[in-house]
This record gives sequence, C-alpha cells and structure tokens, in this order.
Amino acid sequence: IIAVHGLSGGAASTWTHPANQTLWLRDLLPNIVQDLDNLTSARIWTFGYNANIIFSPAVAGISDFTRSLLGYLEGNGINTGVTRDIEQRKVIFIAHSLGGVVVKSALIDAGRHGSQHRWLLDATVGIVFLGTPHQGSRIADRGAYVAKIAKYSGLVTPNRKILESLSRNSGELFDKAEQFRDVCTGIQLCSFYENMPLSGARQVVIVDRNSAFIGVNGEEFTPLDADHRSICKMESPKDQKLSLVKNSIIKM
Repeated sequence: IIAVHGLSGGAASTWTHPANQTLWLRDLLPNIVQDLDNLTSARIWTFGYNANIIFSPAVAGISDFTRSLLGYLEGNGINTGVTRDIEQRKVIFIAHSLGGVVVKSALIDAGRHGSQHRWLLDATVGIVFLGTPHQGSRIADRGAYVAKIAKYSGLVTPNRKILESLSRNSGELFDKAEQFRDVCTGIQLCSFYENMPLSGARQVVIVDRNSAFIGVNGEEFTPLDADHRSICKMESPKDQKLSLVKNSIIKM
C-alpha cells in the first residue's frame, strides 16, 4: 500500500490527525489489512516530496514528480518484491488531492509500450482517491483552480512563485488525468470527496462531487463528512471516514 500526499502536505503530516497525532497509516491501517485467517498482510509506504523543488518554476512539471515516484518505488525494491510473485503481490495506492493526479500519471507512464515500469500497472489492483480533482477540463480557469487546491491542501501555503508555476502547468495536470481512462481497466477505483467547506477558503468545498468523479465503469464515489484537509486524517478506529475507506481497501 503506497500513500501519496498532495501539495503543501507531507509524508507523515498529511495523514496525521491534529487532535491526537494519530498517523493512521501506521497506527490504524496495519490492523485493517492484516488477515490472520488467510495469512495476508501488507507493507505500507508513504511517499514524500518537496513541493518547493518539484513545482518550482525551473522544473518542467508533473512529469518530474512522476519520475520521482517511480524512482522511489524501485529504489526501495518494491518492484522486486512484486515481480517475484506477480500473482500474489499487489499494489494499492492511497492518494490525497493532487497526489492522485501524480499516481495516475505514473500508471500512464507504466502503460506505455516498452516501459520498464510495466510491473506497476500490472500489479496495481486499486486506488483510493481522497479529494482528488479529476474533472479539470470542465473548469474555465484551470490554473486558478489548481492554485486554490495547492493553497488549501496542507498546513503550509506554497509561495507565490510555486502557485504561479502550478497555474501555468495546470493543463498538463488534467491532460494526464484524461489519459488515465485508457490504462485503468481492471483497477478498482474509489473516489472520496469532501462535503464540508474549508475554513478560510471563503466557505467553499475545494473538490466537490463533480470534480472528484472520474467517470469510468465500476468506479465508486462516496462523500465523506470532512473538508479538503481533514478528508485524509483519521482520529481513531471509530472514525466514520475510516470505516468507509476501510471497506474500499478490504475489497481491493
């Protein structure tokens, strides 16, 4: 299971609940995925990156982040474990916000003819999207929309230069997302969207139902009682958000 945070987030902070510092990927998820009866379990990874570097004006855009993710997976030997027993070892992604767009971009690259990363597409059985914008093509000012998501995704607001760079590269972000439809056959897709406005964002929902819907056969999409920041944070085993996300992961 590989978790990918969005912009302004962090490998741990994105998934940590502020009330009690529960890092649910570490504190709650292992018990969910472990099945003693069937002798199954999962390794859980969280991928972190520096948005100040990845999305700086000097960097090309989402493709660089995609290569970083693929390099991270292979550098940690995840591909070796998967390809050794492809029929049993599978990959599930959990992605928050624009991190979901990067996951889709990585799978698009893996699906290209002759790609050395083909193992990743073959092994991926499911993706849990938490507040990921899929329908950018329907938005008139995509640059402003992406900048808004980046601004309110985490606890730290990206600086002006990063937001401007994101605005310029917004077309690439959503063009990549559209290509995902061609490679996602056989992957279970669960898209969760927030139904609460984010404080400080003029009381608007950042990624609503229309934006969070990919529009492919078999996709599941579910509202969560959360805003764009809290949608990826689980406080305890009794957290209602966790119950819904847990069911999707177990089915995968």
